[in-house]
Amino acid sequence: MPRAANAAPARLTAAEVRAAEGNQAFGEGVALVEKGDKEAASQRYRAAAEAYAAALAALKRGAADDSLRRTRYAARIARAYAAAREAFVSPALRQSASEWCARWAAEPGASDEAFAALRIECTHWPMPEPPPPPAPAPPEPESSAPEPSQSEPKPTGETIIVAGPVDDEETTGAAGPVDPPKPTVPRRATHPGRGLAIGGGVALGLGVSSLVVALAGAVRQGELQRGYLRDQCETVNPPHCGEIYERAMMFRRLSTAMVAVGSVLTLVGATLVAVAVRKRRNDNVALAPSLRPDLLGLAVSGRF
Repeated sequence: MPRAANAAPARLTAAEVRAAEGNQAFGEGVALVEKGDKEAASQRYRAAAEAYAAALAALKRGAADDSLRRTRYAARIARAYAAAREAFVSPALRQSASEWCARWAAEPGASDEAFAALRIECTHWPMPEPPPPPAPAPPEPESSAPEPSQSEPKPTGETIIVAGPVDDEETTGAAGPVDPPKPTVPRRATHPGRGLAIGGGVALGLGVSSLVVALAGAVRQGELQRGYLRDQCETVNPPHCGEIYERAMMFRRLSTAMVAVGSVLTLVGATLVAVAVRKRRNDNVALAPSLRPDLLGLAVSGRF
C-alpha cells in the first residue's frame, strides 16, 4: 500500500503548547537583557515561568514520559524565576513566585530529588503568610432596662405639655445665653506716700552725712588753729605757718558749706518723711513747692 506524500502534522498537547510559549517568553527575556532593559526582561522571565508552570499542571500523572517532562518543566520554572530574580525583582514577580512555590510545596512528590533545583529556588521567595483567623464577634449586651408592664402606658412619641408656674427670669431675660462674669484680677495695693518716704529717707541720709562731714572739718580746723598758736605764728611767723593757715581756712569753708547743706537736706528729709507718714493715715495731705523772691521751700497742706 503506497504511503501518502504529505503526512498530517502531529497535534500538540496542551502542555507542549504552554511549554512552547514559555520558551518564546524566555528567549525574549534574554534579548531584553542584552539590550539593557532588565525590568522588561524580568517581566518576560516571569511570563515564561508561569507558562512552564501551566505546562507542568497540564501533564498527566503516573505516565513515564510525563514524569520525565515534569522534571524538565520544573527545572525550567526554577531557571526562569532565577533569571527574573537576577534581572529585576518587582512586587508582581515576588507575588507570582511566592504563590507558586506555596502551591508546589503542597503537591505530592515535591520533595523528590528530581525537583531539588526548584526547591532551592523557592528558598529565595518567602511563602505568603496565612490570613489570620477571624476575630470572634463580641457578645450582644443584654438589655438591663426592664420591659414595660401591661399596666404602664407606652410612649407614643407625642409631646406632652405640662402646665405649671413659669419662672419670671426665664420669660423676662434677654434672648440667648448669658456670658458668665469674668474673674477680676486683684490690683496690687498701693501705699500712699511711698515715694515721699523714699525721697525723704534719701534726703535725710544725705543731710546727716553732710553734718558729719561738717563736724569732722570743724574738728580738723580746731587742731590746725591750736597748732598755729602753738608754733607762735602770730608773733614769730615761721615759714610753715602760711600752709597751716590756708588749710585751716579750707576746713572752715568746708564745714560752713556742709552745715548749710546738711541742715537743708535734714530739714527737707524730715519733712518728707513726716508728710509720708501723715499721708498714709490721711490722703488729704499734699506737698507743693513754694517759690517766691524772698523764700524757697516746700509748702505742706492738709490736716495734721
